[in-house]
Amino acid sequence: MSNEKQRGTGTNEIPGPFIETSMWRTLVEESYYSVDVSARRSAAKALTVRDLRALLEKLESGSANEQVAALVMFLDVVLASAPAMFESVADVRSTLDQVHTELCDQLVALATNWESQRDSEWPDGHLPLLNVPGRAYFVLSQLDRERAAHFLIGHFDYVKLSTWEREEVIHELIGLCSVPQRQRSETAMARLIEIAEEAAPGAERAIDFLRGLRLAQQCIRLPHSLEQLGVTGDVWESWSVRLQPPGTFDFDDSVLEEALRNGNSGLSAAALLFRAEFAREKGQDSQILTFMQRAVELLPDNPATLDAIVGNLESFHRPGDALRFAERLAEVDPEFTNRWRVGKMRYLSGDKAGAIEFWRSLPFYKEPDGEDKLKLYIDGCERRLVQYEQHKASKK
Repeated sequence: MSNEKQRGTGTNEIPGPFIETSMWRTLVEESYYSVDVSARRSAAKALTVRDLRALLEKLESGSANEQVAALVMFLDVVLASAPAMFESVADVRSTLDQVHTELCDQLVALATNWESQRDSEWPDGHLPLLNVPGRAYFVLSQLDRERAAHFLIGHFDYVKLSTWEREEVIHELIGLCSVPQRQRSETAMARLIEIAEEAAPGAERAIDFLRGLRLAQQCIRLPHSLEQLGVTGDVWESWSVRLQPPGTFDFDDSVLEEALRNGNSGLSAAALLFRAEFAREKGQDSQILTFMQRAVELLPDNPATLDAIVGNLESFHRPGDALRFAERLAEVDPEFTNRWRVGKMRYLSGDKAGAIEFWRSLPFYKEPDGEDKLKLYIDGCERRLVQYEQHKASKK
């Protein structure tokens, strides 16, 4: 098989440099749409270092048609080297290793003239084809995400951008992070976090992305009511991405201290409860109650902090300690579950008669199935006491 056929032209031309093939002429004189994608990819796989350097020269030719054709082929090399598009960048670099630095430099130089293509430029609602600078950036973003992130941040003055332009920049930053963690641009991630924590214009989309990323990667969350704590969702998200950076299993205690100094008791309590959940995730059981108790000290009459410490004290088989918090919770928020739990803590701490008497004073007991419900509550507590004993025996 000739080199031409390896390159996918399907012709019988004399083998030679790629820029002398019929495929190249078609790309330049017509459009890359005129060449089958699979043929281009096959040709891209067969390109030699000499071919790649010739394409580099075409990027400097000043001819938009040649520049676009060369960019298309470089992109095909990248994609042919990483068919899933999200494979290791190292795999891509192995193909382009000998021209990688020069290519990145030229892509940055071409992308320098990139300006946002605003919606006012297409009144019919259709996106125009990317111009040469836009294409250059796209190839760079697929080849070297870190270099692309540095370019984006340095090229666009975020504060001075229009609403549309900010959305476009955030979209591109997210694109550099929407890959497996080991390929993600740390620079792009850091900028998204910065935009989120500063609540900068357009931060909502960055916050949504970071929230989704964290929840997708980690099982750590704040299972308590922000509304009860008096903290809005946007404010919490801007802090939470700093407290527990997305894509990591670390907690920044310096940010926790900052939250505790900010003067907002609700936010401080939320941060402490979040830290307690992180301790649970890391198996740091001895720290969980310490952070929860500090949250209760800040908001001693708040349903969220009281509910958290009651549930956790009981989970550590300390129903007697949980009882006073359960009683206070039932006073500040007398809904049925909170009052029922007072009886549960009494039963589990040894005051079975007092618990049953308390349950019988609640409205449910006057219902036709009240006695049956009471038996279910008692059975549930007895099973829990068996678990207490089994746990104690396992520790001997």
